[in-house]
Amino acid sequence: MALELKNLHFTYKGAEKETIRGIDLKLESGSFTVISGPNGSGKTTLSKLLCGILKPTLGSIDADGVGILFQVPENQLFQATVLEDVMFGPLNFGRTRDQAREDAIRALESVGIGEEFYSRDPFRLSDGQKRLVALAGVLACGFTTLVLDEVAAGLDWKTEQKVFEILKNLQKSGMTIIVISHDPGHAQYADRYLHMKGGVLSDGVPDPDILTLIEKDIHFFPEI
Repeated sequence: MALELKNLHFTYKGAEKETIRGIDLKLESGSFTVISGPNGSGKTTLSKLLCGILKPTLGSIDADGVGILFQVPENQLFQATVLEDVMFGPLNFGRTRDQAREDAIRALESVGIGEEFYSRDPFRLSDGQKRLVALAGVLACGFTTLVLDEVAAGLDWKTEQKVFEILKNLQKSGMTIIVISHDPGHAQYADRYLHMKGGVLSDGVPDPDILTLIEKDIHFFPEI
């Protein structure tokens, strides 16, 4: 079992209503889950609870090794070069510099970022490349479960497909993938689709019209 939530509740300080209300959930190791829902449904709050940024008001989370990729990659990029940026996490976890370099190179290779990018300024990369470097930074830390908040936001359709291909390959290697998305069409990549509304999580099936459009290779949602 990669992750188990029991009667999970969360209320922001000073708020009158709960943001997360009584969620029970079990996810198997090596699974791929998409959680979709409207703005304000509690998706991002849930992602922060899963990786320990927020603590539950009530209930429990049983999970080991959860890393998160935020919607805005610039929030996770801060070193002068791509390689140094991806090495930062392993160094903080006590790896030697040589070990951190090996971890970083392995992670960068897994997301398709080659050696020609290692000395570049990560802030001068394309949006898609920034997201892949930020993803590599999380992977280099050795997490076994990965939570991604709006991983495709702002990406063109071709880059989005590349990102999800990488995520599927990570799943094949044994990682547990949890994608938080406003786009229920991303359920095409998942083993399990969950819908969130009003802080409540439930198993669901995307609108069949959306899946029909996906089968025809039409991107249902406009680019952001």
